Amino acid sequence: MSPGSLEVKCVDEWLALTSSQLPGDSFLWSITSVRDVGKRILLGVNLVIFVSQGGILPTGAPFSTCLTMFPKHGAVEKQLLPSPFFISLSSNTYTPGQVITVELTSTNGTLFRGLQVKATRSQGNSERAVGSFMVSHDNKTKAFTCDGSYKSMATHANAADVKRVVLKWTAPRENIGDIVFLATIVEKFDTIWYGIKSTLRTASPSNLVEQSKLPELNSSMDDVDFSSCGSEKSCFLYPRYCKSSDCLAAASFRHVDDMFLQFELMAKNVSYISIGFSEDVKMGGDETISCTADGGVLSVQHGANPKQFNDRMVRDQLSNLRIKQADGIIMCSFTRPVMAVTRTVNQSAPDLQFVEKVFDLSKEYHVMLAWGTVKLGTDVINKHVDLPVVTDRKVNFQGKDIYRGSSLPLEVRAHAGLMALAWIVLAGITTAMSRYYKDWFGERLLLGTKVWFQLHRAAAISTVLFASIGLIIIFVYLNGLVTKELNHVAVGLTVTSLMVIQIIGGLARPDPKSSCRPVFNWLHRISGFSAHILSAAAMYLAFNIRFVSRVMRDFGVAILTGWVAVQIVWTIVFELKRCCPPKTTDKNRVLSVKEVLKSVDTILLVAYCLSLLVVWAATISSFIVY
Repeated sequence: MSPGSLEVKCVDEWLALTSSQLPGDSFLWSITSVRDVGKRILLGVNLVIFVSQGGILPTGAPFSTCLTMFPKHGAVEKQLLPSPFFISLSSNTYTPGQVITVELTSTNGTLFRGLQVKATRSQGNSERAVGSFMVSHDNKTKAFTCDGSYKSMATHANAADVKRVVLKWTAPRENIGDIVFLATIVEKFDTIWYGIKSTLRTASPSNLVEQSKLPELNSSMDDVDFSSCGSEKSCFLYPRYCKSSDCLAAASFRHVDDMFLQFELMAKNVSYISIGFSEDVKMGGDETISCTADGGVLSVQHGANPKQFNDRMVRDQLSNLRIKQADGIIMCSFTRPVMAVTRTVNQSAPDLQFVEKVFDLSKEYHVMLAWGTVKLGTDVINKHVDLPVVTDRKVNFQGKDIYRGSSLPLEVRAHAGLMALAWIVLAGITTAMSRYYKDWFGERLLLGTKVWFQLHRAAAISTVLFASIGLIIIFVYLNGLVTKELNHVAVGLTVTSLMVIQIIGGLARPDPKSSCRPVFNWLHRISGFSAHILSAAAMYLAFNIRFVSRVMRDFGVAILTGWVAVQIVWTIVFELKRCCPPKTTDKNRVLSVKEVLKSVDTILLVAYCLSLLVVWAATISSFIVY
């Protein structure tokens, strides 16, 4: 759920407390203090109470819905049946400054809980709200400011059921032509009536004030050509290996002149593609431009990410807008000034005032690409599931280069790489040495202990060391321990704990002649095999984390399945060799080091280690390439 819903600021506060520092609005939770835990519990209880009652949280729609007017109640879509609700106006025409009574009601007395209503020009700049709503005295409604006019959006102030709402709206001081009232009604949490309209005509159609216009959107364009990337324009291509038509998502940018840049975006099998400009690799405080296509509903949107959500803005700074959707591919192009401004309305100001931030692309920024779906039959963007991909380095918009990036932060990739090294390579060697190589080098000692045991112990300690470093990196990055991906976390911590127990148990093992030694051997063996099996489960769960991209998930799962198959094959080979050892002419003869290194055992061990390294390299390539 995003702040774009009618559910209220409390949801924003809940998400702000529970979201992680991962880019792309991920839902990993972090615990930083007891006070934060208390807030989470309190807000969580409130959220559960309201949702369980089928209602909405009471403080009304936020600023981010000024243009979308769509409450993002999870996966809830708009109702497709004719709306039982309608807008009734006290007059069919208006004159500048006239007060109009606006009534929201239904044809059959249906109760409703949430609402949004605003007025816009019928033609021209229809993204800016016009007129002002007066403060209501019925305690059901309130007004806030959208771009265009002070107190220009009315919304609910509580979640009480009502049959109708009556508002007072003051027309603009100038004759701006015909006006359209737009409303969204939330009957209950999962029943949303969107796109309710009523037209208010101007009383003087021949005496209009000249009005600004939005750039027109052209629904035809040529396919984006990425073959000239690096020579005629700069490009950000994803994944790393792609060149043009084989990319899953891509963006190109080039200078039109000293004042403007032209951008082209492309993505496959999605309903929108967004580009963002960020001073760091994390989402928040960024400028965004999005292209959406759902059937015949097309749009190019300008926006800003104040935190981990998007505020849509009036698109008057963009021009030359083109977009098309064909064969599952969305493409768009637009021109943006080198220096653009994001605007957020200052809601505490006594009139229409903005908080502005300049994005000057004569400077370098990280570029982000995000994609996903839109609400059915609208241009309202759903929160993306896949993490956005971010350029590895900042982009020089004056150059002509090819940029690559990843959807995972460096810390997450380091964590995954270390855990894969520990669980795939080192844990495999640890297990193989203890089960199949106790007779390797015979009675020869290394630093006072048999060679196989020294290697077994070194591999086991290295496994715990690398796994521990991996855990520390991710916990420091997330600034806490608890995450929403509890399955992966629980299994991963269990594996690491079993490995630590193995090390402690190995150091405290009974004497070979002790009666407890057989019991220790079995417990040690069971614990080791359990850790190895659970490590596979932990890695499968890691690739199943919700924000991992589909292509990364598919590739990673395929590699892990290959690893399991490799382990099974090698287990069969080692078991056969143990059951059917080669015959020797003299069993008591002590082999030299040179003979041991040339033996079948050594060749098999080296081949086994190399196969594990290949699997590990393939595994880490999944989150390097993607």
